[in-house]
Amino acid sequence: MNDFDWKKNASLKRRAQSSTVLLIESEDPKRIDELLAFVTSKEFPSKDYFNIDTKEEPKRACLDPWEGMTQWNGKEWIPAETEGSVFGGIAGMDLATAMRKLDGMIKQAPTIAVVKGISNQDLARAVSLALQNWSTHPKVLFQKSTVFVVTPDSLLFDEQTRRLCVLIEPPFSTEEERRAMLSEIADAFKQKYDKLLLTASSGMTLHDLETAALESIFKNSKVELSAITSAKMDLMRKYGYELTYPRLGWEAIGGYQTMKDYFRDNVIRIIKDDVARKWGVGASRGILLFGLGGTGKSLFAKVMSKELGLPFIKVSSADIFAGIVGETERKVKNLQKVAEANAPCIVFIDEIDQIGLKRDLVISTDSGVGRRAMNMLMDWMGDDERKSIIVGATNLIAQLDTAFIRAGRFDDKIPLFPPDYEARKEILQVHTSVVRKVPVDVNFERIAEKTAMWSGAELELLCVASARTARSLGKVAVTSGNFSDTMKEVTVNLEKREKEIKDFVATAKEYASNLRLLDEQLKEYLTKEKGEAIDRLKALKKELQ
Repeated sequence: MNDFDWKKNASLKRRAQSSTVLLIESEDPKRIDELLAFVTSKEFPSKDYFNIDTKEEPKRACLDPWEGMTQWNGKEWIPAETEGSVFGGIAGMDLATAMRKLDGMIKQAPTIAVVKGISNQDLARAVSLALQNWSTHPKVLFQKSTVFVVTPDSLLFDEQTRRLCVLIEPPFSTEEERRAMLSEIADAFKQKYDKLLLTASSGMTLHDLETAALESIFKNSKVELSAITSAKMDLMRKYGYELTYPRLGWEAIGGYQTMKDYFRDNVIRIIKDDVARKWGVGASRGILLFGLGGTGKSLFAKVMSKELGLPFIKVSSADIFAGIVGETERKVKNLQKVAEANAPCIVFIDEIDQIGLKRDLVISTDSGVGRRAMNMLMDWMGDDERKSIIVGATNLIAQLDTAFIRAGRFDDKIPLFPPDYEARKEILQVHTSVVRKVPVDVNFERIAEKTAMWSGAELELLCVASARTARSLGKVAVTSGNFSDTMKEVTVNLEKREKEIKDFVATAKEYASNLRLLDEQLKEYLTKEKGEAIDRLKALKKELQ
């Protein structure tokens, strides 16, 4: 059976008497139209699908909270025969009355019903008791009636309702469907389309793809790859995520040769290795980067995305948590759906410690939201079928639940230290010649010596602030004097930083998954140093040994 044939999956569940109520989780108008066309087709009662062997043609009804109730007359959907109109101000019959009418239909005669537009918790609550009653009711089973409930999110329903109904999750779109749609649009406008669009549009619903393709044609006279990519990025922002296609690779990272070698050899190369894939020893699909703030955790994740040629989805843990009951769980579930629809991809979860806190650190007033969100994320991370690569970042790995970061979820737990002398020198060059083009007349070796223990983020700020100072003075290039002046304003408390590094090394030794890599990192950091803080680092090295 085709994994994407959601209609056949629904028919198998119904024929197995799992439940008479099927929750169809989709907000795509194209999917809803597909469902309505399916229930009115000759294909529906056939042996290949619902196998309805009855002399009486099943009735077909559709209920919408706004449009009211309609029935299929064999040719089209017409208003249901009622003594009054069907809904609200434009339809006289309230939702409860309409549901009771539907109740009588499905229990008295074979009926195929579609309840659509259940888009919020109030509507879900209004129909839940009826769905629970219908799910295994003897009369509904005897009549071989089936109820489809279309909702953008099954978590709008309470747990009991979800348990009694069958959840069907149609894909956002399949490659075959996207090809058919793009071909139809291209033919209609006598155009050709780039085959790369099939991959670029993965994760888009059919409605969203149609809209983006038509808009591109009306604007540019053809379906452009950039238009589809831009539309997809806009859609992701509506979901609350940031989708990008990083343009810079290893050239964006100054120094950190040990880390670069590790990622190249143990992550990127293995992911691309067909033999390793056949052996079943692919690279880790869960990587946790931990370290002091500003040490390049998000940058490493972006570079990995670029080097693998995969889309980069950035998620902030703070954006996942919401004050509305059930909203956090829905956001975690939606993240999983969106990521897998775009897979393979890199999912970068920043400040992941806000989700995976140890049980004794979770605020007791959150009604268990944090724990449920973490459990959902753990289930996804432990799924053998998961195609997305999850990269988490935290400054507080010691506060993470051990079950959350265990092997199988985060196989690689990699510490990131502040940059050493060579790395600082390269970082200064990167931020003046790669990430941005800033004319400089500066001795970066001297600046690197003066910035021992600084983080990469602090060095970037130094470059940007120095450039601003130079322009405010009307200069055409940034000088060492501009850097020196900025350093008097942007300072780092070396005594505090030394203690932070010392504590971090102890933490790294406890949590790093690869001790050989850690030893190489420490050797690189503590032995390749120059500058005004070298005595501090020598003392730290001696103490650590």
